[in-house]
Amino acid sequence: MQRVMGTETEFGIAAREAEALDPVSNSLQLIGHYPALPSPQAIWDYENENPLLDIRGFEVEGERERPGPEYNRLLNKLLPNGGRLYVDGAHPEYATPECTNPRLPAGPGPSTRRRKISSV
Repeated sequence: MQRVMGTETEFGIAAREAEALDPVSNSLQLIGHYPALPSPQAIWDYENENPLLDIRGFEVEGERERPGPEYNRLLNKLLPNGGRLYVDGAHPEYATPECTNPRLPAGPGPSTRRRKISSV
């Protein structure tokens, strides 16, 4: 049976000064400096996401996030390799594109991504 897989990497974010911007603002700035796909119309589709649903099937109370198009573009960068760099809660996160074979390269290696992110 063929399975589809992908990985997500969560990054911590810290400021040098305690009175600096909050983690969400710092994460938005970091994501905002990363180059996006040439199509400014591309936005992330939140239709099938429900962060309030627990893996065991329990749903906590609250409102599902439905950012408007402009805020969506601030939160998400869809990358040329099919991956996604985005703000998840209060930290940056990278999701690889889904693939059916982990041995096939999907794009730049981790060291390339690390250099690009750390140079921002």
